[in-house]
Amino acid sequence: MAPPPFSMYSPKSPDGDGPDVAPVFGAGPGDDPGYLASLRTATELGRLRAMMLVLLAAPVLILVIMPLIVQDGREDAPPWLYAPLAAAALLALLRAGGHRELAVEDPTSVRQLPMMETAGLRLVRVPVDEEGLDVAALAAGGARTVLVTPAHQYPTGVVLSAARRAALIAWARDVDGLILEDDYDAEFRYDRDPVGCLQGVDPDRVVLLGSVSKSLAPALRLGWAVAPPSTAARLRDHRAVTDLGAPILEQHALTEFLRGGGYDRHLRTMRRRYRARRDALAAALDAHLPDARVHGVSAGIHLYVELPPGCDEDETVARAARAGVAVTGARSLWSAERAAAAPPALVLGYAGLSETRLVKAAELLGQAVTHGADG
Repeated sequence: MAPPPFSMYSPKSPDGDGPDVAPVFGAGPGDDPGYLASLRTATELGRLRAMMLVLLAAPVLILVIMPLIVQDGREDAPPWLYAPLAAAALLALLRAGGHRELAVEDPTSVRQLPMMETAGLRLVRVPVDEEGLDVAALAAGGARTVLVTPAHQYPTGVVLSAARRAALIAWARDVDGLILEDDYDAEFRYDRDPVGCLQGVDPDRVVLLGSVSKSLAPALRLGWAVAPPSTAARLRDHRAVTDLGAPILEQHALTEFLRGGGYDRHLRTMRRRYRARRDALAAALDAHLPDARVHGVSAGIHLYVELPPGCDEDETVARAARAGVAVTGARSLWSAERAAAAPPALVLGYAGLSETRLVKAAELLGQAVTHGADG
């Protein structure tokens, strides 16, 4: 069956690119015979740019553009060293370290939940409201580790408020806990300055996770984490006995792309392009679905659209598909306890369609909602 002509699946929906923190691997000297010393470079990468400049002060530092940044452990070393490991290993280490529960946002991307459960962690869903993660509910849940998307909550687009940020850091200190900060779309901000990382507030309590899945391509499976020293040492040991190598060519190509300024030029181009697409889609939704509530417009590459009162989410998705527009319903992203009370909504990805096609898709979607058109 041919795909619908207007595919607006969100980038982290079950039909999209999958989780940003993917089980990818990397290498360092002594770890992989294919390791390239030339990967040491004056690198800039999204939110980590300032940290990179510190790293480059040490000539012995090895930079590998692969998934985990860990503490080197030497007294004369700068604070962080790039080294690789699968994200699944981090979950396994949490379990081995006595963590039995992992708190996740409600709603959240469901694609990554099976990986977490496979690691032996019981998932505790924590409500998200207009200020982001409910830290009081988190504290009541008993978990000591939480996965959050504070800069642009997935899928609702909410930014974690300043008060909640302070409360979340205080919670981690009180319970001797760990915050996993998924910075999945940091490169794309349109109407506001970038939101500061939690990791910069308390590096000892926060692991910053990121990737190039949104900025380049999910198929590259290139990502990173900034980990506290205690966590980093265990990650390094675990990686030594579980990872036999990495796709060195991809690492080297990305390094050269960064060093030559191509990555920054690419990001500037894509920000302009995605902003134009976002503007076109938001305006078209306002014209064709005026009673809908659109969230998350200031960043990212998807919109969270609450449907007008009285709409049935499943029926809207089905009608849109018959009209040729593939969309994702939001109900599956909520816990069973909260899904029934959640307003019917859609998660619309706009990165893959031109402005003209987005406008047409919004028109067809509006018809599917207001008239029940079956195309």
